[in-house]
Amino acid sequence: MIDYYKLLGVTRNASITDLKKSYHQLAKKYHPDLNHGNASAENYFKEINVAYDTLSDANKRTLYDIKYQNAINNQARKKWEAALDAAKEADRKIRESQNRTSATMSAANKIKWDYPKEEESEEESEGESENSIWNNLATYLILIWFIMVMFQEIIKK
Repeated sequence: MIDYYKLLGVTRNASITDLKKSYHQLAKKYHPDLNHGNASAENYFKEINVAYDTLSDANKRTLYDIKYQNAINNQARKKWEAALDAAKEADRKIRESQNRTSATMSAANKIKWDYPKEEESEEESEGESENSIWNNLATYLILIWFIMVMFQEIIKK
């Protein structure tokens, strides 16, 4: 929506005399008789006439102000909704990523890392701790792999 006040170069609380003065200056400058063949000057002159006609009548001016404010509010609402949608999408992606991480951790924890024992040794507790080390190492390797996959997905975006 065109801002008629800006078009005429006046403030929103401009008086009728201020509107008239500004309109006459602009009309004189962009009048088609003074700008032969200049289509943009002619179009600007028409817009100035519409703006002055609207703002010089009190009823039309009030209606214009209401419509203009509604248009501004709608634009702001649309921008707010777009920002909110973007935030929701970002939150969804974060939650999805967290769910994948959680699922990978659950899967890694469910795997029983049973390695064949060669022979039972006298020091069975040492073998159990060695098996525990292998279990932890395997879990960390799966986590590192998952982090690398997630990092590659981020880079692709």
